[in-house]
Amino acid sequence: MASHAPLTTGAGTATITPYIFDYAGAKIILVDTPGFNDTNRSDTDVLKDIVAWTSSTYKEKRLLNGIIYMHRISDVRMEGSALKNLRMFQSLCGDKALNNVLLTTTQWSNVEPKKGEARERELRESPNFFKGLLDRGANLERFMGDRGSGLELIHKLMGSTPKALDIQHQIVEEHKELKDTTAGQAISAELIALEKKYKEELQNTKEDLKHAMETKDKEMEEILTKERKLAEQRLKKINQETKGLMAQQQEEMNRREQEMRKREAEAESRAQRERLERQRELAELRESAQNQANLEKRLCEAETESRVQRERLDWQRELAELREEAHEREWELRLKADRESARADHERARAEEARAAKNKGFLRGVADFVDSLF
Repeated sequence: MASHAPLTTGAGTATITPYIFDYAGAKIILVDTPGFNDTNRSDTDVLKDIVAWTSSTYKEKRLLNGIIYMHRISDVRMEGSALKNLRMFQSLCGDKALNNVLLTTTQWSNVEPKKGEARERELRESPNFFKGLLDRGANLERFMGDRGSGLELIHKLMGSTPKALDIQHQIVEEHKELKDTTAGQAISAELIALEKKYKEELQNTKEDLKHAMETKDKEMEEILTKERKLAEQRLKKINQETKGLMAQQQEEMNRREQEMRKREAEAESRAQRERLERQRELAELRESAQNQANLEKRLCEAETESRVQRERLDWQRELAELREEAHEREWELRLKADRESARADHERARAEEARAAKNKGFLRGVADFVDSLF
């Protein structure tokens, strides 16, 4: 997401470099920029880089969620270069974006805690340092040098409302030339002050050199000649930088915009490859999980089949027992029936014998009766 694009400013970066990664469900574009104390590049060149990038992203409707300004807590005091960095930072941001600014101290591992806290308090309370920015909405944070601390800073900016910087509004909306912007005027003031200083130094050197030549002090003349050349070189550099600031910026902005888009495309390509790799790993994990689930299912089915088999054997055993019981009952019934039949036959036989005996007695009585008649 373009809106999740914190911009950092630091002294160790030669060019503007974007870093793209996924975090907390969003695509983060972390952009590192050079500072205004680069010994190898002029402040004007640094400003051109920053203006080119911020202008191109603003035209694409991509605003910054936040800005992380870094200051070494290990520095004993805020010297000229750090103060110049801070002034230029203010001129780039303006007041409206300060709610999205994290004034972040670094290198806490290189300082004793009490000294670090004292310097942090001075930064917070001194009108010459961070107090004015903090009073207008900026926040003071610490970066402890590890990934967790860095992600915590980014997380704090993700929920903020994206806002335009003053330099973006002045260049894109007001169509100002770089020299007419607040940041351009700040550099112009620095260049004017340096030009005045170097001119005075050059004039003093020339006067000292003239005096050395008049007094024929060859050693001093040689030293002052070198100093004059050095002063002329510094003055020439300032003049060139001033001319560069006054020139139109469109061609430079286009070139740097193309370069930045190329770098962003490369970073996006790397991020895409990383996403594809994570998706592949996730697919492998899901496949492994599915295989495990299928194995567990087969084991469950096997256990179920085994349980059914056991139940079937139990039923067969119970049925056999029931059949055996029924057979035994049938045999008992048959024996009982046979005994009852034998008893009935015996009783019939006795009855027949009784009837026969009765008949025999009757016939004997009749015979005796007949004998008595005759």
